[in-house]
Amino acid sequence: MTARATRFPLFDSLRAIAALSVVAFHALYQSFLLVRPQSPLAPYAARLNVGVVVFFCISAFLLYRPFVLARLRGDALPAVGAYAWRRFLRIVPGYWVALTVVVLVLGVPGVLSGSGIFTYYGFAQIYRSDTVIGGIGQA
Repeated sequence: MTARATRFPLFDSLRAIAALSVVAFHALYQSFLLVRPQSPLAPYAARLNVGVVVFFCISAFLLYRPFVLARLRGDALPAVGAYAWRRFLRIVPGYWVALTVVVLVLGVPGVLSGSGIFTYYGFAQIYRSDTVIGGIGQA
């Protein structure tokens, strides 16, 4: 895919709002949804997780748009290999560092075992019921 074919500058601000919404949801979850569910702010705090959906919709639009444009113009489809490699280099090393820090600081069991290294560092924890919530739960 072309890295900078067309920019949508306002999408960056929309992504920032979505990310802040998710951060606020996580920050308010404990105080308003678990401890004081009857608080007048609880219904608003509960809806802040909509940022995840907004973020995914923006990402889907921006990732799929070059394919739609190529199809409409009759051009060749964008190359996916280079994009996938850049994406891998952007996400995976950071995840590996975060997973290692979480395991060492919090003492999460099973991750640094023989099979745990391949399971958690290889993103395969979702395929077994005994590892699905291990490591970094969001992964």
